[in-house]
Amino acid sequence: MRNQTSIVASGDVTGADVIALSELLIGCFDSSEQAAADPDFALVRYENCALDLVNCTTADADTRYIYAEQTANTPTVQFARRRIMQVRPAANDRQLEVAFYTLADESRWASFCSRDGARSLMPEDLGPYECSLFFQWLGDRFAGGTPAGGCAHQYRGAARLTIAAELSTTELNVWERWYDASGRQVAGPVSGPYRYKPVKS
Repeated sequence: MRNQTSIVASGDVTGADVIALSELLIGCFDSSEQAAADPDFALVRYENCALDLVNCTTADADTRYIYAEQTANTPTVQFARRRIMQVRPAANDRQLEVAFYTLADESRWASFCSRDGARSLMPEDLGPYECSLFFQWLGDRFAGGTPAGGCAHQYRGAARLTIAAELSTTELNVWERWYDASGRQVAGPVSGPYRYKPVKS
């Protein structure tokens, strides 16, 4: 991995920093270790893979696209969330932005990272924009989250979503919390983040 101290030294991020963050996001991860130790956390799996954006005349060379599939299938928790992550320098050039988009036809992307063949993304595959996380390098990890106030999000009666995340070579820590209009948390863990460790695909 590139020596990320350049982010701290210069203040401006580059395409190399986009690649470094993207590489930490790509792969298979799960929370099996945490779930075995703490019943408040379910076994959740991430499978993320890089995509090539095609047929787009306005593509930015410093932008990377990642397909992200988050699944859980336990007696108490079952879900599948499929999204596109767009990793790029933030508008202020001092942070990295990970923008999340829905998929126009989510069902046809199931288990996409496990398929053979080219992994391409067409502009028309993208659905509406959902939310962005903003990251900085802290010397041994990337850390960041949603802007103050979170993102508008409807889930189990929620009005907004906040996410705090830390990414390193050994772990992805992601704390998603949903709040209703009165500020009451209605979903997501209370005690701390999910801790995902790399696993074989």
